[in-house]
This record gives sequence, structure tokens and C-alpha cells, in this order.
Amino acid sequence: MSVSENDRSARLPLDYGPLVGRLAEERRVMTLLDRNPLVTLTGTGGVGKTRLAVRIANSVAASMPGGACVVELAGLPPLGTTTVQQIYAAIGRATGSFNQQSGLDVLVDYLDEHRSLLVLDNCEHVAAPVREAVTALLAGVPGLRILATSRQPLHLHEAGEQVVDLAPLSTTDAIEAFLAYASAGGARLAAGGTGAASDPQARAELQQITTLVEALDRLPLALRLASAWLATTSLAVLIHAVTADRWHTVVDLRPEAEPDGRHSALRRVDDWSWSLCTPAEQQVWQWISVFRNPAAQHELVAVCAGTGLARPAIARAVAGLRDKRILSAGIGRDRVPRLYLLETERQYGAEKLAAAGLLPAARAAHSSYYASLTTAAVADWMGPAEVEVLHGVHAQLDHIANAVDYRIADGELVGACTIVCDLTRSRSPFLCGGLSDVRDIADRVIRAFHRPPPAGEPAVGGPQEAVLLAATMATDGWVTVTQGFPDRAFELIAASHKLHEQWQLEPTPPLLFAEGGALALAYGDPAAVPLLDAARTAFDAPETGGDHQMATMMWAMAQGFIAAPDAEAAAAEYLRVAQGAQAPWNVSWAHWVRALAALGHHHLADARDQCRQALLLQDGIGDLWGLTWSLLVAAAIVTESLDPDRPDQRQAQRAAWLAAAAEERRRLIGVRIAGLRPLAQLHERVMARVGAVLDPRTLERQLDDGRRRHHQAVDYALDDRRPARQHPTGKLTRRQLEVARLMVRGLTYAQVAEALHLSERTVEGYAADLLHRLGLDKRTQLTQDVLDRAGTGDGG
Repeated sequence: MSVSENDRSARLPLDYGPLVGRLAEERRVMTLLDRNPLVTLTGTGGVGKTRLAVRIANSVAASMPGGACVVELAGLPPLGTTTVQQIYAAIGRATGSFNQQSGLDVLVDYLDEHRSLLVLDNCEHVAAPVREAVTALLAGVPGLRILATSRQPLHLHEAGEQVVDLAPLSTTDAIEAFLAYASAGGARLAAGGTGAASDPQARAELQQITTLVEALDRLPLALRLASAWLATTSLAVLIHAVTADRWHTVVDLRPEAEPDGRHSALRRVDDWSWSLCTPAEQQVWQWISVFRNPAAQHELVAVCAGTGLARPAIARAVAGLRDKRILSAGIGRDRVPRLYLLETERQYGAEKLAAAGLLPAARAAHSSYYASLTTAAVADWMGPAEVEVLHGVHAQLDHIANAVDYRIADGELVGACTIVCDLTRSRSPFLCGGLSDVRDIADRVIRAFHRPPPAGEPAVGGPQEAVLLAATMATDGWVTVTQGFPDRAFELIAASHKLHEQWQLEPTPPLLFAEGGALALAYGDPAAVPLLDAARTAFDAPETGGDHQMATMMWAMAQGFIAAPDAEAAAAEYLRVAQGAQAPWNVSWAHWVRALAALGHHHLADARDQCRQALLLQDGIGDLWGLTWSLLVAAAIVTESLDPDRPDQRQAQRAAWLAAAAEERRRLIGVRIAGLRPLAQLHERVMARVGAVLDPRTLERQLDDGRRRHHQAVDYALDDRRPARQHPTGKLTRRQLEVARLMVRGLTYAQVAEALHLSERTVEGYAADLLHRLGLDKRTQLTQDVLDRAGTGDGG
């Protein structure tokens, strides 16, 4: 039963609209279809599975003797009602083989004449009969190719099924698609015109469009539906409407749109997904909506235990939601696979959760879980696994912030204070970054206490609340001063003192530590030493071992800042404690404190050795904060080593170079050295000394080179020879190679920074230098072939 070429073409939907950002997926699917009988396109609703399948069908139709045919299955009754015979009938109607004797035999006879492609569109609600039909057809027609689209795989491994999971568009592609849809609808945007890069209006529009496409989860369906509004409204109004009520905004505005069509409105996409879920999956979907960020599967299961479902049932429900592509998958900061709901699905689940009256219970389960993680980190971080524990806390920082917000929203301010204090006590932000985030979280808790209380109730309900609020203020002050903002820090510390006085409380250990540490860092005040010694004594208990360690660190550091007679002995005591705990981060800082104390007493050989030990350890564990200050001390040691009568020009240049590298790193990690007087004075002493030795032109050249090549400063500080400016074909450093490999994979600078626990600015510096070394003008020229030819790649 042959079919003419014209008839085969007429069976396919038209394919003239824009299809942006899917070229790689299109090529992959066509390659797989050439080698495999069955390929399934999966992905969340609205991601563009049907659109891509139609494009592929049109692309391959002419090259297949039997052509291609799209079989729409969305109109069939749901699972449990549809039979395999109805699947055969639907295929028969679409291919033109339908007759009074339709069925498997008729289809096999018809399809066996020529090699052809069947696109089975929207299989998810009739998966069981589709599996049966596909298995039978592939067994009966060896040359047949089937491309299925479904929210979940067909799970036909024995039939050679290959699954291609379609993710939302990248931000760049989503913007391009939105502009294409808007232009097709008659909207004229400056961002879509020529010369947009130099047009201020176009740049402003581009920022708005970026916000909009992110709010729409970069889903092609949502982008197309939302773009239609631009004929009658502005981008600003549209962004507000989508943010405020996406369900009534992202709808099909075409007059001919079917009001009950599955894709006529964004809500109906999720209604359809909801209908495909089991009761357990629906319940877990609701509870997972309290996760605003990707989480590991065991975290989802732990929080959803509050549903009352058994953990195996929750795990199966999570797997089912992932299988249906309601849950998306990605890689977290700690490179652990994580699952998440796109914002559209998250809001849908949250609405269902609130309607069921379960929102407070789900939020409480979430906040309790992450509060327990910070509490455990406080108890566990001092030890051999210190670095892993601190990075583990950092990987959960977004969830911890959400947990604090949930406790604030539910009036659990004591619990919110506890999380903030434990987060800081874990010391994770100092190793891994995030000090500004911690300050912001603490500020939110403090503001919540200052809101007008209900009539007749005090702002602080008792001594326990007072102690915890005072500790949060002191913690906030401590973090603030480490970033170089002493005025705000001492405002917070004064407020903590005031609260102690109001409740007639003696200064608590957190306040003693924060005030002593702030006095030491901000001013190098000798009064810091007794305060920190008192904090050490107060923290001398098993459950506060980490706090005792930090108080000992600051006590020794405070003496080093003022070159106290016992500074070297105090530093040695801190090193003994840190080494006894086998805690690598603390040991690295203990060496730094010993270097500082030896420098203050002009024991330069010991200072140099201790600084070297600190640099080696800090570089090994990726402590960007510590390396910044170790580079400054290294520069100071070189400066103090200069012969006053016959200073070595090369060593003066080295000190200037290192000081500039440290300065650039301070800028990148966001530290204001002017607010840290002892360290600022150390920097000023270096600059004054090298300025007296070097001529202005030479000095400026060293400073400029140190700032630009700061990522090579550790090598220079450890070796008297400056790292050479390498030829473009020269080897990349280990860190540059890590950055290059991730860039080749298409990660943005922000994503590379997250993966490697670096700041985005640092990654940009690495990228600029490695592109220069490889002789490239822009990052788009960086490919795996380029790395391989340069002898720097691994072929992976």
C-alpha cells in the first residue's frame, strides 16, 4: 500500500516558525534515529518536544522511502481506558492505512513496504498501550523508526530505546526565541534590531527580557504565549503580570485557541502533569514546593517524611516525578546531582500545598532539617574532615537562608537566631565565601525582632530570646567587621550590650568573642586580648570546641597585631591546639598567625617558613580568604628583609608585585582593608618601603602586573622566581585548565565560579589569561580541539 511523495508530505504539520537553540538536540536525535529503532524525546510540559519532533520529521521525510508521519495521541482517553487497538487505530488514521480490518497486521503490512519514521506525540498518558504497540511494530517492521515524545521515557530498553531529555532553553537562546516570537506577532523591540549593542534603550530592554524569560523558566511554550501580550502592553507591565499571576497571564490570546486545550494556558500544562501523577507523587510534589533551590534526593525524602508516607514510598514518588520530568535534574555547588522544580511547577505545587492547609507543616519540616545540618556542622567541623564539612554547609547555603525565612514567616524567631549563629559558628563562610549572604540573613532576623509585636506582648519575650537575639547581633557584628565595616559592626555590638543590660545579663561568650575580635581586626586595640581570653575560658567545653578554637585564633592574632611580648608563644599554643585537632583549615591559619607574630618580632626566617606553610595549606584547600592575607604577609616579609643601606631592587619589585596581587584579591572577595587598621598599616608599610626603593615607573609596572596576574601569586610567593609570561602554546596552570574544561562544556563564568567555588571575577581573570596564553581573542574560539593541540587537554 504505497503512498505518493506528495501525500506523505501532506501528512506532516507545517514547520515554518522559529526553532531557536535546538540544533544540537536535533542533530543528536537524527543521529540516534539513524542507528536505533526508537528514540524518546522527554522533558517537562511546554519545553518544546512536539515542536522539535515536527522539525525532525520534516527534515528526514524526504530521505526515507516511506516518509514520516506524526501521530497525535493527546486526544486519547487516559491510562487505564485506552487500549492497544486504539493506538493502532490512531496510527492507521495518521498514516492512511486505516480500514475496516485495522490492527497490528494491517499496520505491519503497510509500514513494511518502505523504511519510514513514525512520530508518536504525547505518549505519557497512554504509556502502557504505547509500549505494547511500539514493541510489536518494531518486531514486525525491521526498517521502522519511531520518535516518541513524552513527559517520561517509555522504558523499552529491550527495544533499544534511546532517551533524549530536552531541557529549557539557555538564557541566550530563550531571549532570541522570545524576540523571534514577539517579532512574528508584530511587536517591534529595540533589543531585536541591528546595532542593539550600542543602543541604551535596547540594552535596557534586554535586561527586562532577561528577567522575563527567567521568570518563565525559559520554556518555549511560555515564551510564545507571553510574547503575544507585547502587541498591547509594555515589557515592564508584562514582567509584573507574570510575576504576580502567571496563570492568568501566560495564556493563548489567539481567537481560534481552544479554551480547554492542554497548551492553551500555562496552568493547563501543569494540570495535565498533575493528572498523570499517583496520589503519593501529588503529595510529594506539594511538599517539594517548599524547596526554592535544587536539593539532593535524600534531602527531599527527609523533608517529605512529614507527609506521613514511608521513606521508600517517598523515594519512589520522587523517582516518579523525575521520570515524568516534573522534577528536573542538575549538578550542585558540591558537584552532587540535585533535583528541582522549575518555578512554574514549584508555584503550582505550592498553591496545592496551601489549599490543603499543609504549608506551615511543610515549611517547618524544611527548616528543621536544615537547622539540624548547621547544628551538626558546629559539632563536627573541628577535625580531619573540616574542609569537607565546611564545603558541605556552603553547598546548602541557599536552603539554610530559606529555612531562616520560613522560621521568620512562622514567628519562630528563636529558631531563626539559632540557625544564623550556628551557620557562622561553622566558619563555612570564611573558607567558602558567602559572608555577605550571612550578614543579609542575620539582618533579616534582627529586623523581624524589631517589628511591632502584637498588642500587649513585648518585642523580646524572655531571657532566652534576649540571649539569642544578642548573640545574633554579635555574630552579625563579627561578620561585618571581617569585611572591613567597623562602624556598622560596633553598632550591632553596642545593641547586643544594650540587650544584655535590659535583661540584667552578664556578657555572654558570643558577645565577648565578637567584641574582642572586632577590636583586634578593626583597630589592633590591646583591649581585645583580655576579652578574647575570657571568651576562650567561657568556650572551654566539649560542645563549644570549635568556638574555643576560634577564640584562641583571634586571641593569638590580636597579640600578633600589637607585637605583644607573648605573641609568638600564643601563636605556638594555637598551632598546637589546631594540630591536635588535625583540622587543616585551622592549621593553615595557625601558621599564618605564627608568621604574623614572628614578623612583628623581626624573626624573619621563622616568619618566612610559617608563611610558606600557610600558603601551601591554603592553596591546597582552596582558601581564597586565607591566601589573600598570606600574600600580604609574604610581601611584608620580603619588605622587612630588604637591606636598609643597599636594598635589592629585584626583591623590592617582588614585594610590590605580591602586595598588588593581595590587593586585587581583596577587591575580588569584597574586603575593605581601610576598615581593618592593623592589616591596612601592614600594606601601607610595604608600599612606603618599596616606594622608597623603586622609581615610580618601575613601581607602577610591578603593581599593574601583580593585579593582572594575581592568580599566579601563590607560585611567586613560594618561589623567588616570578612566573614567566608564557607563549600562547604554553602549558596552562592546573586551575586554568579546570576553568578551560568547564568553558569548553559551555558553562557561563557564573556557573564555572559555582562549580569551582571561586568568585565570578576570579574566573574572568583566569579566562582572560588562558585565552591570551592560547592566542585566542574570544571565548567562543576555545574548543576541546584547541586544548588538545596546545597539549593542555585530556581529550575528555
